[in-house]
Amino acid sequence: MTKASENREQRVQRDKRAPRTHREDREQRGQRGQHGRRGRQQKKRGPGSARGRRSANPLLGRRAMGVAKQALLEAEPGHIGPYIGSQEIDEFSVVHRFASDIAGYEGWQWQVVVARAAGSTHITISEIALEPAPKGSALRAPEWVPWEQRLRPGDLRPGDIMPPAFNDERLTTNPAQAAVENTHIMATSRTAHSKAGTTASLDTAGTGRHYLSDKGLFQAQQRWREGENGPRSLFAKKARAFCAGCAFFIPLATPDLQHGAEFGVCTNALAFDAQVVHKQFGCGAHSEIAAVEVADIADNTPALPFDDERPIYVS
Repeated sequence: MTKASENREQRVQRDKRAPRTHREDREQRGQRGQHGRRGRQQKKRGPGSARGRRSANPLLGRRAMGVAKQALLEAEPGHIGPYIGSQEIDEFSVVHRFASDIAGYEGWQWQVVVARAAGSTHITISEIALEPAPKGSALRAPEWVPWEQRLRPGDLRPGDIMPPAFNDERLTTNPAQAAVENTHIMATSRTAHSKAGTTASLDTAGTGRHYLSDKGLFQAQQRWREGENGPRSLFAKKARAFCAGCAFFIPLATPDLQHGAEFGVCTNALAFDAQVVHKQFGCGAHSEIAAVEVADIADNTPALPFDDERPIYVS
């Protein structure tokens, strides 16, 4: 080995043992940082990440949000709040949501549906709607209820048609199961009860004559007992005498019959005229109230007259 080659080998070994300069350290650290950042970016922008979907679907980007807001400003200027977010319906349609700034619509939000054709980045507007937020204080319409479940006593008006339900448990077509034996109904045809001048039969369903079932009668008696004309009502509690001893009370049935013995119809025009009342119901218009009042007055001290002009001092 020549002397020149020996000196060159010694310099190489010395350079390997010599400490790195600050510049070399920064360069090496920068290379490692770039590799790390590229790796993290590739990991974040994978096809399954939110950023990856946003970059892949133009409807999720800022440009789509701007198009949605511009369309909303043209439709409803001055009633748009902050941007809330977006929801991807599918690859070709996305919903962008904005808060509503309309008085009386607290908790509502604007929904703008943007769309694009397959293979295109051109953004179009499909729909603009004002909808209540999924959660919040927005007023909502009640759940839809079928009409037969919405009906309440007093809803029927002249000319209205309100047929019984197909499976109405209050009725039966078997005369042997009838709660009350209505001989006049059994002996009369369906057509005979139709309005005068009409030829159509009322029996349009072909099920035959209906009769009140035991359950229908039981439900009616329960309503009458617990109603305003029942024995536990306020009128009954304050009554001087019961309806059973009133001349205006007409029983619905004789006491020896199974049904109707505890109810009757009031015939007093100044009281509960033409209403079904319980025999233990009562009111101040009882036919025998005069005799009762005379006895009470003899035992009670008359009340002092009230002076409506007397001043009242409040401390």
